[in-house]
Amino acid sequence: MRRRSIYFSIVVTFGVSLVLLFASFFILLKSDSDNHLRMLSQKSHMLTKLIRDQSFRINPEKFEKTIDNLDIKVCNDHKILLDPSLKTINERKNKFMNSRIFSHDGEYYFLIQNVRFGMLFRDTAGLSDNKTTIITIFCIIVILFVFLFFTTIKKLSRIKELRSSIKQLGTSKVKYDDKINDKNMNEIEELLYEFHQSAKRLQDIKNARNVFIRNIMHELKTPIMKGNLVTEFIEDDEHKIKLKKIFSRLDELINQFASIERVISNTNSIAFKTYFLEDIVDNAKDLLLLDEEVVNEEYENIKLQVDFELFSIVIKNLMDNAIKYSNNNKVSIKTSNNSIQIINVGEKLEFELQSYFEPFFKGENEYKNNSFGLGLYIVKNILDVHKFKISYDYIDNQNIFSIEVK
Repeated sequence: MRRRSIYFSIVVTFGVSLVLLFASFFILLKSDSDNHLRMLSQKSHMLTKLIRDQSFRINPEKFEKTIDNLDIKVCNDHKILLDPSLKTINERKNKFMNSRIFSHDGEYYFLIQNVRFGMLFRDTAGLSDNKTTIITIFCIIVILFVFLFFTTIKKLSRIKELRSSIKQLGTSKVKYDDKINDKNMNEIEELLYEFHQSAKRLQDIKNARNVFIRNIMHELKTPIMKGNLVTEFIEDDEHKIKLKKIFSRLDELINQFASIERVISNTNSIAFKTYFLEDIVDNAKDLLLLDEEVVNEEYENIKLQVDFELFSIVIKNLMDNAIKYSNNNKVSIKTSNNSIQIINVGEKLEFELQSYFEPFFKGENEYKNNSFGLGLYIVKNILDVHKFKISYDYIDNQNIFSIEVK
């Protein structure tokens, strides 16, 4: 349990409060016991004074009434004094009279004596009701305290549910609980309910967007295919080349939309497996239809835990950009310190790398090369799914894109 967590703070608060509660309980019991002992000592002192004044002989009736008012009775059962289980509570000695307070079988006794005689008295007041009251109240408070603790923890458990829902937001694992909508909801449950409603609306928007993208791709695929077929029958080579470029560009756009749709629609469908970097690079080269002399391969054939098709698109897009915007139409692929580097010789990026992660963002060179402005946007989204990072450096006229894979 983390020290800065709410759970830790609550457990510590309740723990400290419980310790203070027990401490208060024992202090009250000790105080009650001291008061009872003080009261017994006062009674013993008064008995000693009465006996010293010979009150029991001068006026026996008055003496009897006086000790009765003190809840004391004369005890004639002196055999008690021989019981080894007697527990002495207090004892006073002086040259005239000795007094002793002891307990036996839950009752308190007073023994007043001197060298000539001794008298035994029994305290009829019994045990103090304060002790029973204190114990009863303490038990009730502890039970209530424990009940409040577990009730609070139970209510806070909804925070874990909210945290789990936030982590799963955007995936098919999110469970939208409409049953928690109740007039008696606490603040956390209200927050969880509103989050579920917002997440559900976002999911509906996401689903509608995915359906929209799929419909666009479906509707455009057919005319593009027909257009490619029709261009084969055109005799004018100039127009034929222009039309082929147009349809090829549209087909490329559809393919990029398909990549985007797969990444953002549902990350659960992405299959992470172990592949060698060489296989991924070869697949990217095949997608770009590159000649061997265009790519300078100086990498270690490391293993990667990735989705083969999607990570091939990452390498493909970075290689494609590197070749398009290089001075020599070549690209180098290297590995260094758990990173894959795509390098070309060319001009430095016009803007910060973060700007190119926006969809349809184009620099001046992108307009010259008829770029869609989606390449790095797709790269960033795929790397985010893989939890990889990408960085950019410009060193010695070289553009270096580095992918941290570990």
